[in-house]
Amino acid sequence: LILIWITSKIGQSNSFLRKVALTKAQDKEDGYVGVPTEITTLVGKTGQTLTILKPSGKVSIEGKTYDAVAMVGFLEPHIPVVVVRHEAGQIYVRAAKAD
Repeated sequence: LILIWITSKIGQSNSFLRKVALTKAQDKEDGYVGVPTEITTLVGKTGQTLTILKPSGKVSIEGKTYDAVAMVGFLEPHIPVVVVRHEAGQIYVRAAKAD
């Protein structure tokens, strides 16, 4: 406990520590994002499984490969899928309905 207090006091006066320590919040308004923003545009798009999803695996959407999670059950490779949602940098897919 004493070591933490001493370190915090030294860090306030040490210019090197102020340069390398995070002192400002990384706000969205300043351009910081926590997850890749590209996946937010994938909801509703269709693709195909590249590997078995049990429940996670690889899918191809618009020529790019993504990690995905099957919403229900397992999906075999080469099954058409649709992206139903994204959460915390992960996309969730379900088998596409046959026309």
